[in-house]
Amino acid sequence: MCIILGDLILESVIQQTNTSKAHALLIDEVTDVTVYQQVVTFIRSCQEGKPSTVFYRVIRLIESATGENLAALVKQNYENDGPKLSENMFSGSDGASAMTGKHKGYVKHIIDSNDSHLGVWCVNHRLALSIGDTAKELAWLQKYKSMSLEVWKLFEFSPEKTRKLKNIQDCLYNALPQQIKERSRKFVRAVKTRWTSHDRSTKALFYGFEALIHTLDYFGNQVKSTDATSLGLLSVIKTFKFVGTIYILNEVFPVLS
Repeated sequence: MCIILGDLILESVIQQTNTSKAHALLIDEVTDVTVYQQVVTFIRSCQEGKPSTVFYRVIRLIESATGENLAALVKQNYENDGPKLSENMFSGSDGASAMTGKHKGYVKHIIDSNDSHLGVWCVNHRLALSIGDTAKELAWLQKYKSMSLEVWKLFEFSPEKTRKLKNIQDCLYNALPQQIKERSRKFVRAVKTRWTSHDRSTKALFYGFEALIHTLDYFGNQVKSTDATSLGLLSVIKTFKFVGTIYILNEVFPVLS
């Protein structure tokens, strides 16, 4: 039943795509929970004068995710399903070399089959990667990242500390605007491959700083059995340098997001 329904939806997607004189394929490589590499694709076209983006299909990668293999898979599925490769005028992808490599990237192989094709890659993704590589050379930023990760882990794996943090937040932030209250509820893990997570992580520290300090102080100094991790984090986080870094990054990261 699911296969039949999927085929019906795919047929409508192909019909819709073929009514447009040109379309774009949005493509990205992902890994599922079984650690199999797959390619997820969306088709963007013009329908009745308005842009329309619809899910196309998920394609499992049998071989490595090289530009040549990605292009071959797309061409094969286009031939099987019916969209016209000659009308695939654009590709949208991240800035990975397998996608945008000058000589062996996916876009290069598609252009070889359709010289009118244009590849568009995500500028923010490439910029975020370059900034991440630059940050590796700055010891303090690496320590800041490590400390923010430890803050996330402290509350992610401790219901008791999370409950205490929420109680303190309720006491401190009840009189503040709703948008600030929502932002300060949970700390976020910053991951290099998810560049917007750095902005959300910094915002959580920025808006929830007072509650964080009180919570760390409670578990580090006020309870009978003091928590060494809370005490160690408190000694770093309350320093002028760490606070200043939060304020600076809170202005920088939104530009990337």
